[in-house]
Amino acid sequence: MLNLGTFTALTLLCAQPSIGQQVTQIRWPSKQTASPVFLAGAQGEWLPAFRLALAALPEETMVSTSLSHGQWLGLRPSESKNLQGLFSDYYSRLRQSDLFGAAPSALQYCFSERKPSEGLATVYYPKDISVTTKTIVFLHGYGGSLLAYLHFLTSAFSNHVIVCPAYGISCANVPLSYVTGALKAVSTRLKMEIRQPLLMGLSAGGFGACRLYVQRPEMFSSLVCLAAYPPSDTTQRFKEGMRVRFVCGALESYVADGSLLRQMQTIKPRTKNLDWKILDEADHFFLLSHEDLTRKTLQEWESP
Repeated sequence: MLNLGTFTALTLLCAQPSIGQQVTQIRWPSKQTASPVFLAGAQGEWLPAFRLALAALPEETMVSTSLSHGQWLGLRPSESKNLQGLFSDYYSRLRQSDLFGAAPSALQYCFSERKPSEGLATVYYPKDISVTTKTIVFLHGYGGSLLAYLHFLTSAFSNHVIVCPAYGISCANVPLSYVTGALKAVSTRLKMEIRQPLLMGLSAGGFGACRLYVQRPEMFSSLVCLAAYPPSDTTQRFKEGMRVRFVCGALESYVADGSLLRQMQTIKPRTKNLDWKILDEADHFFLLSHEDLTRKTLQEWESP
């Protein structure tokens, strides 16, 4: 005879829609969306044309175009050229995928001229979804929500639901209510509650992930930060019971000068379940330059 818990789980499982493996966008009404992008100087002058191009051109074309003006992003010519090559190679593989070949871009939303009245997230659904399926919430860095990063995450966690909220051009200060809105929208789509997703952030999104995690640690299973360190307003708020991971490139300035190590040593006595990994000969963009090592590191850390 089935007990009540088993019966409830089976009932929920049978109620799941036949979504199948896909990448799609989901929207929900929200008053917590990001304010329109404002850029000063030369960047601001080309912003209207950039917005028009976003509506007509593929995401990879816009990324390449942006990198061709790398000085506006604070990049040296050699860095811009290297990144153009990395992104070009990655998107060529991405578009050959049946799953991502026609996947919609969130960049037009991220660079919206007006404050959106709806939230938006790009979501990956695995082939099979049940009440035991795990979820990852991924917060993007400066520049907007890119398909390249979702594609990378699916290569590491193909059996997870992966939710990528798009929040202006940076998730550094994304409100918790915006992320919970995204999760509620996905839960409604799946007809099941999402509980304690893994919270992951990249670069500026790593700062935002730290801020959300110390605010509501019980909401998430753990925190993983990529190419980021704990911002100063979070350092003293890490505590016992949290599960925190950082992975950074050895060539990052805050790694090379010992700042990251000092922060980890400050947090460690209060958050014993803390780990970090420094990738040799890697800079800020190791997700593309050191794919295999990054993937292996994240997979080792994924399970509590």
